[in-house]
Amino acid sequence: MSKIKQPKILFPEDFEHNQAWLVFRINQTPIQTPEQSFDVYVLQDAASMFILGQTFASHDESEFDAEEVVQIMNSARNQTDGWPEELILIGVPQANNPFVAVARHHKIPVRTVSEGELSFYIKDVQEGFEEFLGAKSDGE
Repeated sequence: MSKIKQPKILFPEDFEHNQAWLVFRINQTPIQTPEQSFDVYVLQDAASMFILGQTFASHDESEFDAEEVVQIMNSARNQTDGWPEELILIGVPQANNPFVAVARHHKIPVRTVSEGELSFYIKDVQEGFEEFLGAKSDGE
């Protein structure tokens, strides 16, 4: 009987500063507005866990504002004094994913991993996001 191999969970100590940037969704359920539902994605340095930027995408079509992603990526490059050695995303990105387009334009390799491999990062950011939403709701 063969065992199912569990994905290796990635941790900050697996990386050096600016070695890898991560892109992942931080909300567990879609955020609803009267017009649409959307998701929040972050760009994060893997070693420092510093959030370099965030953007919104339509939940139904996972469409990003390409210009906004270019601005976020360029801002992150300025904050970190350079491009990362690789960009890490969850799953197979859509063909029109602007994070991938910017990375390829700058000859940055793109690696895809399972959600489980980034679970340490996702859990930390999701908890902070949920706390922020809870505090925002409680204060209204």
